[in-house]
Amino acid sequence: MEPLKNYSIFLNYFRTKSNLLISFILTATTLLLLGCDKDFSYVPETSKYSLSSDLTTLNTYEAEQAILSGVVVAKNQSGYTGTGYADYVNATTDFIEWTVNTTVATSYSLKFRYANGGTTNRPLLLQVNGLTVAAKQDFTPTGGWATWSIASANADLRVGANKIRLTATGSNGPNIDHLVIEANLAQTGTLEAEKAVLNGAVESNNQEGYTGTGFADYVQASGDYIEWTVNATTAGSFMFQFRYANGGTTNRPLKLEVNGETVASNLAFVPTGGWAQWSLSATSVYLMAGENKVRLTTIGYNGPNLDNLNYSSGSFKHLLYLVDNGFSKLLFLNQKDPSKNWTVPIPDGSRDLQLVANNKILVSHGNGAAEYDRTTGAKGWSVSTYTGVSTAQRLANGNTLLGWSRAASGNTPAKVVLSEVNNAGKEVARVTINNITTFRLARRLTNGNTLITGDTNGNKKFKVFEVNATGAIVWQQLLYGGKGYVANRLKNGDTRATMGPVEDLYEAGKDDNKLLQLSPTGTIVKYWGGMVDHPNARLRKFSGYSVVPGNNNILIANWLGDGNEGTGPHAVEFDAKNNLVWSWEDHVAAQTITNVLVVE
Repeated sequence: MEPLKNYSIFLNYFRTKSNLLISFILTATTLLLLGCDKDFSYVPETSKYSLSSDLTTLNTYEAEQAILSGVVVAKNQSGYTGTGYADYVNATTDFIEWTVNTTVATSYSLKFRYANGGTTNRPLLLQVNGLTVAAKQDFTPTGGWATWSIASANADLRVGANKIRLTATGSNGPNIDHLVIEANLAQTGTLEAEKAVLNGAVESNNQEGYTGTGFADYVQASGDYIEWTVNATTAGSFMFQFRYANGGTTNRPLKLEVNGETVASNLAFVPTGGWAQWSLSATSVYLMAGENKVRLTTIGYNGPNLDNLNYSSGSFKHLLYLVDNGFSKLLFLNQKDPSKNWTVPIPDGSRDLQLVANNKILVSHGNGAAEYDRTTGAKGWSVSTYTGVSTAQRLANGNTLLGWSRAASGNTPAKVVLSEVNNAGKEVARVTINNITTFRLARRLTNGNTLITGDTNGNKKFKVFEVNATGAIVWQQLLYGGKGYVANRLKNGDTRATMGPVEDLYEAGKDDNKLLQLSPTGTIVKYWGGMVDHPNARLRKFSGYSVVPGNNNILIANWLGDGNEGTGPHAVEFDAKNNLVWSWEDHVAAQTITNVLVVE
């Protein structure tokens, strides 16, 4: 087992409304002074900027547009952004210099996107406004000249123009694609519950240990709420910690809403051991710049006592497992404690993963499936007597469902085979579905039927199919564009399914990367992702997905195969409003992630 290097984990950074207004005024003024023979359009999506995904021109500074001394512009390697990248020619004195204008004097994170196809580190001198920030800023090997990664450093920037320079100092530098800056601005605060808007809930102070002048006590089991107003100077990800006491013996969940949108329908407030024993219930949310209304409402249980809300800006830090079928690895990424990261080799063809009993992770392999210890990655139970397996699911009876597809041959039609095997690896049941192609994952439902995705004999009309124990299709729904990967049935009867582009879809222009939520009649209830919604997010091909515990955000694997290696993030996360709030990208640690599982 080898440690998973923590090269580059990115978060979202959003410009404030005031900065956006200033940018708009400056741009409009420039157009008036210089003249413009084209229409100027304001596009709201570009007002957001994501370090990990939305590579817009707002805070991204392309290397090929900087001042180059000795360095030349090149474009013979794939995967760059903009119109090319900067290629160092000489081992000394060559430099790239950007001019970065800021409106706030503070510490900034400088993120250089680069490729180093050599076998050794190629450090550069990093200077800001003539002062040395790093005499040797590391640019370690990335595994190829078309494999891009991120090198980061922190530096203080002043208000106005800042000169950021990277100079060769004895070794030929890497290829530099662009520079991204992020202000290291922390937004924190504590808001007392008794000072919030109380509807039904009352202020009380008859229990010890509270902060402020008291706490908020819910009276009615339904409809009572506490509402805070949180002012955010910039939009982005925030951690909420609710200090509470629950002297009862059962959980007293509340509905959490932000700006009228449900963030968590059942946020847990478990027993604390006494009404004077205080604990924290935490979750991550997305806040817009300006005022945000945060409400906790009773939903059938008399709520806990609420003392205060503590909020802080910054990253969503996840614990997640990822299947990489490019490097044939299972990865554990612990963003809260990177020293616990690990990777283990797994057989080729791995696509599926599931949390199962006894602290294990079940992973499908091309030849079957295996369990891996969640803490160490050690391999346990396995079955390896099959070929072409693409899915594995542990069933309620303890057996494992495996699935694979076979192409048509002569008079034998194409088919999907679902095989149920016991702990000894012996097949105890089989379902065959004829004429289905492009199959990936399967999910057995509580009614005994199974959801699969695919098309019919290669017609590229990709659908979700529900099949019964005889292989008969009892329900099907077109995915409205894109190749299906996995489908799950929700408790309310809706179906969620991921899809990704195939380029030669049955109907031009409908290819897309989305997770769709479909009603039983096929209506799109909502969706996450979308290449029109996130034009700069580098969404390639959506595959597996996971619901984030606590806030119910959707985290999706962004598969980078079919020639897209090194060109985008491996995983992306969207909130209830389809805001892109997190992503992970490390092309040294991973190549093509097919599935993700968030476990915190």
